[in-house]
Amino acid sequence: MKNLICQSKNPLTPWIAVLIGIFTALSTISKAQDYSFRIDQSGQGQDILLIPGLTCDGAVWDATVSELQQNYTCHVITLPGFAGQPAIDVSEGFTPQMSSELIRYVQENQLNQPIVIGHSLGGFLALDMLSQEPELFSKAVIVDALPFLAKIQTPQATEESMKPAAKNMIAAQQNTPPEQYAEQQRMYLRSMITDEANIDTAMQWGAASDRSTVGQAMYDLYTTDLRDDIAQINKPVLVLGAYIAYLQYGVTKEMTLTNFQNQYSELKGVQISLSDKGKHFIMWDDLDFFMQQTTDFLSKQ
Repeated sequence: MKNLICQSKNPLTPWIAVLIGIFTALSTISKAQDYSFRIDQSGQGQDILLIPGLTCDGAVWDATVSELQQNYTCHVITLPGFAGQPAIDVSEGFTPQMSSELIRYVQENQLNQPIVIGHSLGGFLALDMLSQEPELFSKAVIVDALPFLAKIQTPQATEESMKPAAKNMIAAQQNTPPEQYAEQQRMYLRSMITDEANIDTAMQWGAASDRSTVGQAMYDLYTTDLRDDIAQINKPVLVLGAYIAYLQYGVTKEMTLTNFQNQYSELKGVQISLSDKGKHFIMWDDLDFFMQQTTDFLSKQ
């Protein structure tokens, strides 16, 4: 096409090409503005949605995308209110809005049977989306996320019983002075990430996140039970889990695996594998394990 333009005797032809490029760019910008989340797209091949966890920028997937973009089109999401993204109204809930909007993104952009990779909150959203629209997706990789987070800490937990406790937890968090809040976050992140540089990066994302959005997202996680819903998923799902951060508290690999198996008992054919090296951010802490597990899973029909 470039040669044809250069050889054309019509002086307007190059300008037509320029205009087409401008209109294409404007169309892409317009599409991006239709969604509350940021989208960074790269690569070629089958579509993959990569959804980060609480407060994280989509850049948490940089190493993953570097490996996958040779064979896949990576749609990296940064959720609203996190890592400097503008916040939205979350008075009606955060996770329901995000699941609906991500499903709409897939439908409106005519993504053909995309794969979903989600970490933590992103993994929860992936489970929610596949439960609602199982035929829309082809596979999912869930990175250290559970269908009902509260059940791990409170064995008798139900959605209703967790609401008062979750409200109190969020209220306490919202009222914490900024310096104390930052100290708490660093201590919390040290139980989730090994490398200090990555902890610093996650701290920066957290500092740039809207605390009301963070609070509502946490409330949703603690008061939403997807354990029965995931029975609707009829596509392959790989679940990657972590346990080493809890060894000091007497939690073993076997105990962790049992917890995962119990939480995912309604999901037929689920594959569960635990990292022996990584904390919660497995794709940072144990990239070799993460990529080996993920690429092997994605390569299977």
